[in-house]
Amino acid sequence: WAVRPWALTHTPMGLRPAALGQTTHEWLAPMRQRGAEKVSKYFRPQPRIQELIEQANPATKCLSMHIRLTDKGHGRKKKPLELFQSYAEAYAEASGGGSLFVATDDGTILNTIETSWKISKVYHQKNILRSSGVDAIFRTFQNETHRTNTEGIVDMYAMSRCDFFVHGFSAMAEAAIYINPALHNRSVNVDDIGEEVVSVPTFQKLVEEYYKKR
Repeated sequence: WAVRPWALTHTPMGLRPAALGQTTHEWLAPMRQRGAEKVSKYFRPQPRIQELIEQANPATKCLSMHIRLTDKGHGRKKKPLELFQSYAEAYAEASGGGSLFVATDDGTILNTIETSWKISKVYHQKNILRSSGVDAIFRTFQNETHRTNTEGIVDMYAMSRCDFFVHGFSAMAEAAIYINPALHNRSVNVDDIGEEVVSVPTFQKLVEEYYKKR
């Protein structure tokens, strides 16, 4: 049942969402539930890791985003930063002041997000290894595997702390949803195709309705 959402070319045709009459979101649901059960049973961040998670994302009302802009293979296409901005600003308006946590491999975009996006507060890990080009972090920093793995784990847990999640097909995104399975129904996958895509207005309405009930 292991999830490989970004590499469906290796999945037998008869087991793919379309063949089963399901959307990708529906298809992923039982796998995410089983993943969440295993994670909640067997995984606990060590105290030092938990401290790093809370430092990275201290927000109690937030949207998390996983923005992958270096290598993105297996048919996945890089989405423009402006697309993520539209969801972030819709969230900010609908939530009445919620903050944003950003996990990204691209160190060149954080200044743009912090200075140009209309959102009250932006959180992200400080002083971590990021790429400045098209090479993945695990290739750029091959001799820093313990550090990059630790920083990746912190990002996964920090993303999971938020109420909403915008992401693409990624093992990092799946891990965050395993940690907080409620995000399955409060997330937007920008790599979805056609009618599966949750539009910005629909997302904004979901956010408004969620916070009205709290």
